[in-house]
Amino acid sequence: MMEHMKKNIVFFIDSLGCGGAEKSLVTLLSYISKKYHITVYAVVLGGLLESDLPDEVELKQVAIPKFSLYSRCKKKVSLIYNYLKGKRPNPVESYWQHYSKFIPPISEQFDIAIAYQQGFPTYFVAEKVKANKKIAWINADIIRQNYTKQFNIKYYGCYNNIVCVSLNLKKILLSDYAVFKEKMVVINDIIPVERIIEMSKVPINKYKSSDCVNIVTVGRLTPVKGYDLALKAAHILRSQDVPFKWFFIGDGSERYFIEEQISKLQLEDNIIMTGTLSNPYPYIRMANIYVQPSYSEGFGIALREAMILCKPIVATDFEVVHNLISENENGLICKKNAEAIAQSIDRLINDVSLRKEFSKNLEKELYTKGEDTELNRIIELIETTH
Repeated sequence: MMEHMKKNIVFFIDSLGCGGAEKSLVTLLSYISKKYHITVYAVVLGGLLESDLPDEVELKQVAIPKFSLYSRCKKKVSLIYNYLKGKRPNPVESYWQHYSKFIPPISEQFDIAIAYQQGFPTYFVAEKVKANKKIAWINADIIRQNYTKQFNIKYYGCYNNIVCVSLNLKKILLSDYAVFKEKMVVINDIIPVERIIEMSKVPINKYKSSDCVNIVTVGRLTPVKGYDLALKAAHILRSQDVPFKWFFIGDGSERYFIEEQISKLQLEDNIIMTGTLSNPYPYIRMANIYVQPSYSEGFGIALREAMILCKPIVATDFEVVHNLISENENGLICKKNAEAIAQSIDRLINDVSLRKEFSKNLEKELYTKGEDTELNRIIELIETTH
């Protein structure tokens, strides 16, 4: 009888690959899967994190007409438009405009429907899902990523609540979406500290080099993550005869461009592309320095994970970095250019005592980030009627 009293909640997400939003969702579901009846709809199936879903969670695929080729279209357009620098709208908006009429709605009625990503999941829940309450999660700077205000405002208007994954992200979004100020709440991504530490202890022999500094960057290979800056910084370091190996962990639309640049800049001996790893934590653990060269982040999950593993950090000055990094206390924050990144890396390479100091400070603050508080905020949001 109790089973029937559980709230029926549905989550929508692009896929369950190894990105920040995906990790955050799987972690959240591990805490609440027994409390509610939960279904997850993914646009694209086959993600590495699907195996980490709790047994109680049902996984389904959104019915996308094959001729619309959502995943291929998205990747192709991302390659053509560097929408960080251009004026064009985000390609997902164009996709929805052209193909949404061919996508069937979900017939089931839910208590709560949650779009756990901006873009497609947000549009889909707004127009194709029936629920007593709708919640939208925003885990990226949608203004920086050229989601246009005129297009998106009508979709966010369909939601009871809009969750921003950091306070700074909320402040950024209010510049274009102040009309939703009363709907916006801040809930930081939940990160499983103990699990990450345990997973990091898996031994690795491949790649690791003991005769030079090991640098790691984790993230999707997309323009917003700043791999173009990382490549130029690596070229500067190599030209100065700095001995290093830099691991790019992840995959995405920029892979071909990055591989091309590695060859062009003759960085084959310095940069190692591992692809997506279901467990990147042993690589972060063995690193001497973790670098986050992003143009923008919603929260910075990969950065937070590196901090959990007490790695000295170099991060660019994207807006939300100040939620995590205290300059010269647990990491270095530099400008978004290759010269500044290279200079900060070189500083940490040459100053071993500073690296040790950063690691020591990170260890002290390891359990002070309040993950339980964030979980309670989510449950309160779910339990509130409006």
